[in-house]
Amino acid sequence: MARRFLTETDSSGFRALVVGQHQVHDSWDQIQAFLKSKLTAEHAAIFAEPYRGKGSISWMASSDAEPKPLRDLDEETQSAVVGKLTALLADISALAEEMEASNQTQQRQWASLLKDIQRLPAGKNLSEMVYEADGQPILLLWGMRDENSVELSALLTERLIQTQQVRRATAGPAAKAVASGPIAAVGRSFWIWLLWLLFIFILAIILWLLLRACSAGVPAGFSFFGNCASPSIVAEAEDERAELLLELERLRRLASQSPQCRLDSSEADRTIVPGEATDPSRATQVDPKADPNVNPTAETDEPTPIPDFDETDIDRAREEASGQEGDVTVTLLWNGYSDLDLMIDCPGGGRVVKSRGVQTKCGGRVDVDANLCSERERAQVGAVCSRYSNQPQQNPVENAFFFADGAEAGQYKVLVRHYASSKDSANAAVPFVLQIRRGDERKRYQGTIEPGKLDEVARFSVIE
Repeated sequence: MARRFLTETDSSGFRALVVGQHQVHDSWDQIQAFLKSKLTAEHAAIFAEPYRGKGSISWMASSDAEPKPLRDLDEETQSAVVGKLTALLADISALAEEMEASNQTQQRQWASLLKDIQRLPAGKNLSEMVYEADGQPILLLWGMRDENSVELSALLTERLIQTQQVRRATAGPAAKAVASGPIAAVGRSFWIWLLWLLFIFILAIILWLLLRACSAGVPAGFSFFGNCASPSIVAEAEDERAELLLELERLRRLASQSPQCRLDSSEADRTIVPGEATDPSRATQVDPKADPNVNPTAETDEPTPIPDFDETDIDRAREEASGQEGDVTVTLLWNGYSDLDLMIDCPGGGRVVKSRGVQTKCGGRVDVDANLCSERERAQVGAVCSRYSNQPQQNPVENAFFFADGAEAGQYKVLVRHYASSKDSANAAVPFVLQIRRGDERKRYQGTIEPGKLDEVARFSVIE
């Protein structure tokens, strides 16, 4: 399919909705992959690809046919496009409701995102926001709002009603024949219209009270309607929240790039066996010939251990990610969409790592592998990831576990590799926290790792 330019829209007066710390437009690639996997390619093709510029947004779509605006189509084609768009969006809404009922945090986050991408600015007409290419509806300005926003399903329902009214008005003699029924039918029609007028009148009174409460104030007797906020105040609050989140992200990156405290070599070998003698030199001597990505200066970049806690958030994160706990459990936690790999070198050779082949070595196994990157923009390790094998997470977890009965005796090395960067933090070091747990005893380490590097973080031993 060819990449085709649809149009450019002025972004002044409009704001993209925010889910988590990112605008919904930044998740276009993930939305496409998710809808294709859960529904069909037609559902994914609804949403045009946005390219933000200074004060404007360019919209693109992939299509063999030349896309046309809805307003340039004949009435019959318009009705067909709107009907198909309504049916596809109903499938997406049903999927969102199903995921919203899940007890998994990630499922509920996806439900929120699927709802937000169906919201449009209230000040735009549907005919300005829909294109058609070979029967496929394509939507602009999705996931955006002005001072208000409206659900796309409401605009589609309104459009279908208008189309039906136009058809009835132009039906000709058949419509007249229906109108010339018995007097009893006329009487029933009169009462139906009277009920509708009464209903509209009640709605108008309620709307007047609400508007009056939000603008000039109301008497004490109507204080119930006084709890409303100005749209401008709500918009300002959301803008302040977005700015704060951006500032927090900037500070986090600055912290990740700051020099790390040097760990005394006597603490380099942290084993989970109490009282075991350590060899500090082994924690800093890494053979670069064994793996070209191993950082030979691990002595100066050794992550700084942080104190143990009785209640650890890493344990909760592992449980939410369905990570298994063994006699020895190693858990890695970081933030962002980068792909870090947890690896453990066995005493007798071999490496425990999540892969497409054998995933168990020397009695250990990596059972949780988050943000698995299947394709990078460049072949170099640490380059930006262009495709993920699973849905990337903002708070990813990797986990490995060993059972004493099947584990080799000896000393194990725990390594962390920065396999791929995320688009929003290319070439940036990634802060991480690692925990080694045996029973109720926990030892935690924190540090940062540069793209493409493989660093030894800690060691532990298994005794026969």
